[in-house]
Amino acid sequence: MFLHSGVADSRMWDPQFGWLATSHRVVRWDHRGFRDTPHVPGSFSYAADVLAALDGLGIRRATLIGASMGGMMAIRVALEHPERVDRLVLIGTNVYGYEPSPVVDVPPDSGGGYLRRRRRKRTWRP
Repeated sequence: MFLHSGVADSRMWDPQFGWLATSHRVVRWDHRGFRDTPHVPGSFSYAADVLAALDGLGIRRATLIGASMGGMMAIRVALEHPERVDRLVLIGTNVYGYEPSPVVDVPPDSGGGYLRRRRRKRTWRP
């Protein structure tokens, strides 16, 4: 199931949808309030909407592919209902609603320039 970002709608997946649909059952949909999908007033959960869509389609387990906001929904579904998620593919996403791990204070000069060397090796020049 493709879950679009917060700045797009399900059309963002057009290229991937056509290619994957030749060999997989592929589902994409617009979240509440996006494209032609109405935004119904009141409280709701995008994760619950994902589960309701899967239930309505008779899909017990799915691979969730989410970009940005869609990835956050995919993570939420996986954390709350791991039995429903086969795989996650996350693109430019973040986690919300959970406490982050403490940040380790590392001096900027530690590592002996390792990151600078790695960055130089990865820099592409025409």
